Amino acid sequence: MRYKMKFTSFIFICGWYLVLTLFSSSEFISLDSQLIVAGIFIFSVGIPHGAIDHIIFFEENRAVSTFQFYFFYFSLMAGYVLAWLVLPLWSFIFFLLVSAFHFGQSQFSDIQSVSKMSLRVSNLTWGLSVLSSLIYYRANELSILFSQYSDLEILQIALNENFHSILLAVSSLLFFMALCYWLWEKAISAQRFFMEIFLLGLIHLSFFTLPVIIGFTLYFSTLHSARVLVEEFNYLKKRKRVFSFQKFVWMLLPYSFLSIIGGGLLLLLSYWDWISVSSILLGLILISIITLPHSIVMDGFYGKMNKS
Repeated sequence: MRYKMKFTSFIFICGWYLVLTLFSSSEFISLDSQLIVAGIFIFSVGIPHGAIDHIIFFEENRAVSTFQFYFFYFSLMAGYVLAWLVLPLWSFIFFLLVSAFHFGQSQFSDIQSVSKMSLRVSNLTWGLSVLSSLIYYRANELSILFSQYSDLEILQIALNENFHSILLAVSSLLFFMALCYWLWEKAISAQRFFMEIFLLGLIHLSFFTLPVIIGFTLYFSTLHSARVLVEEFNYLKKRKRVFSFQKFVWMLLPYSFLSIIGGGLLLLLSYWDWISVSSILLGLILISIITLPHSIVMDGFYGKMNKS
């Protein structure tokens, strides 16, 4: 069972070397410049990867009505917004957990012949290793960033450096044990085993060497969002008789456009102080309320994709 490196993994590796070279040759790159670069990648790749949840869902759930789907989807989003208003710290912690699990979902979407529990544990521990490494390595940078906004002070409790050092060690160890178990059960090849260790190590290294915004954007755009887009395209190409890259792009445009325009307007209102929420907190809320229903849809998608 020969394992081939995915194209998105290759792009991530090349991107890390390129970005590291650029930062090494410059003494300082402003926060505004980092946000602009991050925004370009998130708007062009990050947001579109969740823009066809409805299409993916209905391909395998034709018995569910359109009203039922959208009621469920938007009810989750509205409920999560309410949770952020009432319990911001716990909502932030929940967001980190959901994100960690969702990142693991896409990383191991092709793994079969393992128990559902084993896969879910691996998804969560891999994602926690990724996120805790980002928080631990960039703790000072995140602390400075969050301390600039009064509505982010309460969230700093969830960014405790000592806690994340322990979480990083425990989650990485548990994931390594799960990976060893998969190798023992022959669910993955030795090549895949060492590639996953190498890739996780490189993610850690990128977070250690790059500013938090750039490092996370590089990971999120290539290893996560682009990978999901490739999987969605390949899935729909198999399901539809006539399908092309151009049709796929047209599918992504409507909700990508609405998300970008809507989110952009809200961020502008925050920037102009027309709404009493900082742009950073508003960005976290917007991303989290999209991530929650998206991760649920993708969980069903991956489960049924592996059975087909």
